[in-house]
Amino acid sequence: MQRKKIIILIVIIALVALGIFFFFFRKKTVKGPETGTPKTEEKEGVKPEGQLQEEGLSAVEKKQKEEEMALNLKAKNFIERVGSFSSDSKDLNLREIKAMMADSLFKKLQKDLLQELEMNKDGFYGKTTKVISSLKRTEFNPEVRAHFKSDVQIQETKAEPRSELGSTTGGETTNKTISYKTAEITFLKQSGEWKAVEMAVY
Repeated sequence: MQRKKIIILIVIIALVALGIFFFFFRKKTVKGPETGTPKTEEKEGVKPEGQLQEEGLSAVEKKQKEEEMALNLKAKNFIERVGSFSSDSKDLNLREIKAMMADSLFKKLQKDLLQELEMNKDGFYGKTTKVISSLKRTEFNPEVRAHFKSDVQIQETKAEPRSELGSTTGGETTNKTISYKTAEITFLKQSGEWKAVEMAVY
């Protein structure tokens, strides 16, 4: 009889201990709002590792998007500046943006521009180029290379002496023509900076 009482007492003590254990365990866990699965309470101000990785990825993507937009604007301005010049300003347009391109491209564009001015040296000559469509980015590697393509409008202004046109009154006559072409430009990233290395208008 005495032995039976001892066994009952041990069982009661075990049940009480088990109840206390579950009571404190439930206080340390909370159920998830959607799945109902328990999750450990998070310390205030500390974010889960997965969330930190997701935020880091978003920051990288945001930076890349901003870089793409800035490069789009740079390409547009470059195309318009290279294609806008006159016999009065000579190659000033190229010298102003020399830092935006590779030396080899600068020399090529400068040579072509001066040759064009030489061919039209009898009077005023100039061109104004305007990008008229959204730049199409046909290639973009964030750390290496980017290629753009766009439609452009080119206004050519040419003044010629009237005497060459069979007039005896002297003076000049000004002719303006507008043409539409396609411009392509390639950038390479050099020392952390995007620089134009190739450009063609056709």
